[in-house]
Amino acid sequence: MKIINSLLSLISFSIILLFENFLNLIISNTYISIVPFYILLFIFSLKRFNNRNIFPIMGSGILYDIFLSENYLGVYAIVFLLTAVSINYIYEKVIDFNFKLPFIFAFNYLIYNIPNILNPNIFSIIALSVFINYLLFILLKRVMRFRV
Repeated sequence: MKIINSLLSLISFSIILLFENFLNLIISNTYISIVPFYILLFIFSLKRFNNRNIFPIMGSGILYDIFLSENYLGVYAIVFLLTAVSINYIYEKVIDFNFKLPFIFAFNYLIYNIPNILNPNIFSIIALSVFINYLLFILLKRVMRFRV
């Protein structure tokens, strides 16, 4: 049962990652990137991070490296795992303050975009993308709060 659950999580993570690439291909704007996979990773790392999520995160990173990136095999698997572990660790260990969640979101968004950070005007790209994606996260968080 655990293997089936991990495979289903791997498939769902990979579908969200493909959807993210397709969405950013349609948008094709250099200043805005919408990252539903990062938002999914953020939600899982805040609420449900455990050892069962390591295989789907690594698997989706390796599939992304094989089919959609030009980097070495395993780069995105490491980036995705580092992002998930960093989100969970900072959320658990940092003292509560007013802007804790936006700080964690922005800092880990930088970690998530490590392979793309070589762009010289990255600050404007990152700032706008963090703002848009954080608003999407808040919207998704509020929608998930409503229960029937």
